[in-house]
Amino acid sequence: MLDVSPPGFEPCSARGALVVAAPHTRAASRFGSFGSARGSAAMLRGRAGALALVPPVEPVGVAPLIDVEDALPLVQKALRSRVNLKAWHSRLCEPSEACRSEVHSFFSANGNALLPFNLGLKQITTRLPLLLKCAASEPVALVDVGAGIHGLAPWYKLHATSLTPDDSDALWLLGGFGRRAEVHAFESSGPSAAELRTAAASRTFSRNYTEQLHVHTQGVGSARSLSRVKRCGHPNEWTVEGVGRKEEKCRLGAALNVTTLDAFAEALPLPLLYVKVDVEGGELEIVKGMGRLLGARRVPIMSFEYAFGWNRLFNLRRPLTFEERRNASATSLRRFSSEMSRFGYLTYLVASGKRASWPHGVVLLPVYGQFWHDDYEVCFDRSRVYGNFGQWCWNDVLVVDGADECVRAALFRDILPATKGQGKRGVVWRDPPPPSHTASDESAPSAVFKSCDCL
Repeated sequence: MLDVSPPGFEPCSARGALVVAAPHTRAASRFGSFGSARGSAAMLRGRAGALALVPPVEPVGVAPLIDVEDALPLVQKALRSRVNLKAWHSRLCEPSEACRSEVHSFFSANGNALLPFNLGLKQITTRLPLLLKCAASEPVALVDVGAGIHGLAPWYKLHATSLTPDDSDALWLLGGFGRRAEVHAFESSGPSAAELRTAAASRTFSRNYTEQLHVHTQGVGSARSLSRVKRCGHPNEWTVEGVGRKEEKCRLGAALNVTTLDAFAEALPLPLLYVKVDVEGGELEIVKGMGRLLGARRVPIMSFEYAFGWNRLFNLRRPLTFEERRNASATSLRRFSSEMSRFGYLTYLVASGKRASWPHGVVLLPVYGQFWHDDYEVCFDRSRVYGNFGQWCWNDVLVVDGADECVRAALFRDILPATKGQGKRGVVWRDPPPPSHTASDESAPSAVFKSCDCL
């Protein structure tokens, strides 16, 4: 074994890594995974004279030893993929006190804007084709876990033309991307999966692209297994035994296979652009099965539901006590955000107004790193945010690769501004407008937060 750490090497923190020097390209490393050394950052001086580093996915305590034969293929793969991996922690925003205060003030004044029936995430979803300029190639792959249509009238399921909270994201992704993407929709309920196929063939905006839709009647979790569908509560609350909500009174259904997103992605020939996970409380289990995807940063943008299904305590109609908060810390937004930051991802709460008169469009509230405030733990005391306990704790979070300059720029400069004044309307499907910036541009901060130089 050979110690390849240079003189004066400082062990990397869990927040980031050093540099793999390689030619620049507008597409980030997500489209050519380069391997990772779990628990350590492996450095090696390659043939090109560049220092290569495999980003850590766990806290690092010492400069590692690495076998050169094992490390060289990783460096060569990174160089072949023309990866330009800047230290992602250097990309993290270090907000001023005025910036943090402005974000928190907006949160405190607009708590109801976090509720998904305001359609913030849906508005972002319909504009994700604007990210295609950041892709290394087309078509791309889009994944919707929990893709069923819920609570809509039979006629509207087949003919929807405007956004609703319980509609399938997979169908709107299919209509927006057309033949530029393949949409993989996971739905554990057999009847809901069949309904999804029927709706795709019937709706005007998706019926020409049904060959691009792949519906998987399969569960997704932390490990491959054989499980059963279960329903806890309302008819739309189907999930998978061992993955979703843990209530005792659940109706068990048919048996089904459970996979992981890591396992699914291994056989996926297309570059991943977006993953959405909304599975009635099973989101954290699914994240456990994404370790390789996250470690290689193969997915530039993701969304998750953060809601009462994460922990039974989140159903209480009162603030959680100190002891209850401590017991729920493993299923908290703060823990989720910290885990994502460990892999180089930034976490945002999604906020939007319900009416077209809402002046801001969709607003992303950063809840990672130095932005964090304990008030952002909405499910610990939702009355403080929503105004009462009558509403279930129910929020969407967007997770973005912190080192992907192109995606972050497109998100803040193109996608969010396009949502202003849209209300419940979808978009008219057409080719995205030409990019107004290059991938080398810095991502622009939101116009909502005047004191923030970065988000």
